[in-house]
Amino acid sequence: MQRLVIFLCLALSLLTSCSQLNKAKDLVSNPTAKEKYQRDFKISDELFQLWEEQVQLALNDSVEIELPYVLAGHFFPKNFQIYSYDVNLSAGEKLELEVESDSLNPLVFIDLYERQNDSLRTYKKIKTADYAERTLSAEIDQTGTYKLIVQPALEANTPFVLKLKKTPVYNFPVA
Repeated sequence: MQRLVIFLCLALSLLTSCSQLNKAKDLVSNPTAKEKYQRDFKISDELFQLWEEQVQLALNDSVEIELPYVLAGHFFPKNFQIYSYDVNLSAGEKLELEVESDSLNPLVFIDLYERQNDSLRTYKKIKTADYAERTLSAEIDQTGTYKLIVQPALEANTPFVLKLKKTPVYNFPVA
């Protein structure tokens, strides 16, 4: 009986130390939210690569929307869904995005890109929502076209509501 108790204590301390080890490793390597997701959910490299390729496809998509914008939908597991929107924003505006769902912890990955002024129509990532966050807020410094990409986790299976709006950063006009 005493051996069983000792074994259980050792197993428990090993599990907590692995969690602490990952946190310490994250401080040094600073992985992206998607890299943490791949590691924590043990997603194969092949499946993760297919899932990540959807972002590249979304960057070439050009659905332009006006704000405020609300979309109701459903995330389905292993469906490789991705939502991308082009939005014209002005300097001095604040963009706010929120994904609501009835599930407690659906992982949703949110990225904001700024369109570059080149002939290739390339985008530069300027902000990413933190791991396990379902909101993104960004103050816009430069007038231009921005692309929002919302990508659910591979196993997400929940209805959702996507809400986008812009507000002025300042309550009074600025020259």
